[in-house]
Amino acid sequence: MEKECILCLDIGGETQHALLYAPEREWGGCPAFTLPSPEKCAAKRIRDAAAKRRPLYLSGCSMGGAFMDALQEYIRSGLDVTVAPRTAEALYSEHGRLPDMGMTLSGECPKGAECVELGDFDPVFWRNILGNAGFAMPRRAVVAARAHGGHASGEGEGRMQMWRDFLCRDHGEPATLLYYNGAVPKNLTRLRMIQERSNGPVADADAAVLLGALSMQELSERSWREGVTVLNAGDRHTVAFLVYQGRVWGVYEQHTQLLTTELLQRNLEEFRLGWLPDEVVRNAGGHGCALLELPPEAEGFRPTFVFGPRGAAFPGIGKRLQPGDGAASIGICGLLYGIRLRQGA
Repeated sequence: MEKECILCLDIGGETQHALLYAPEREWGGCPAFTLPSPEKCAAKRIRDAAAKRRPLYLSGCSMGGAFMDALQEYIRSGLDVTVAPRTAEALYSEHGRLPDMGMTLSGECPKGAECVELGDFDPVFWRNILGNAGFAMPRRAVVAARAHGGHASGEGEGRMQMWRDFLCRDHGEPATLLYYNGAVPKNLTRLRMIQERSNGPVADADAAVLLGALSMQELSERSWREGVTVLNAGDRHTVAFLVYQGRVWGVYEQHTQLLTTELLQRNLEEFRLGWLPDEVVRNAGGHGCALLELPPEAEGFRPTFVFGPRGAAFPGIGKRLQPGDGAASIGICGLLYGIRLRQGA
């Protein structure tokens, strides 16, 4: 593990978790923060501008989409919206439903407008946060956020292509889930823009949860004896991974609100056997399912370990696990474990 401090960020739709990791300290002694997510902060600033009846200017780059409802409300109110050209391109690429009524393109903020800069990672923000707490800003950050980006068939297909590439091109090797400079796939524009600003590795948020799960001794040791299922039940999406002997053999992704315990149980039973067709998941409103030929010695991947804020919504699915140290989220544990894997430690 590197000796320098690392700012680790796990960015969700509602909150972002941060850990200033120092290799010489136990995790419990590392400064930790939980703050509103950048997209929630952007939504608040947009709604504040609407309440003041001020014109709005959007600059910056792609980010998570939780601010989109606030922006659409603002546009429907009839107030003026001006957007920087690069920002407009990112918004249309990531959130194709953006209405263009009442919007003007300009490279400069109009006089009197409320300027809202979009983006998941702002080094100035973190330099100020850490500086006010008496800490220096590290040279780089490692960040997890849900990957999305432009794809002709929509975000779901873009994400499934990411998982198919991981399984087939990268052979399901967990270390490849952490993208270093230049390695982020072209279509994962959100992660690429984070990396431009953070100067460090990035990972999809669900991939970071998987890496965090693999860092846990109980789960890791079990996965070398027999195949296991790692389930991340998030507020918006539920993702499952089949893991055996240090390799991922399958990925399933569905919208959490479309799942019942019975449906999820049925999907997982077929998924573990390699019988769940991708089109069945997509026809039910999900993103899909990607599988390699499953090894019979994995014995059906039946032990299931559950993570995520909605795990309790699916009783009986599996055993819930949490990081052993409350100083870090499971995603941050995964980021640090991913760095160790890449360094062969």
